[in-house]
Amino acid sequence: MIYGYALSDALTLSSEIDSGNTTTLVASYTSGNMTASVTKTDDGTTDASVALDFGNADLTLARDGAGDGETSVTYSVAF
Repeated sequence: MIYGYALSDALTLSSEIDSGNTTTLVASYTSGNMTASVTKTDDGTTDASVALDFGNADLTLARDGAGDGETSVTYSVAF
């Protein structure tokens, strides 16, 4: 079951409860070419990401809240 709410053109909240009764809450904010998201699960894990869209290239920074909390940076180019 998925519920979603757009509070404005830029801010979105959504929640999901899967068959194992795991609840996930996602908050996303979009401004121009940037999207920032934070995800919180009921096991206490918090993930965060920021993505920048440069037309034919994308830059994403992500923080995985599970385990040792790895941070990744991804740059991709479309030809």
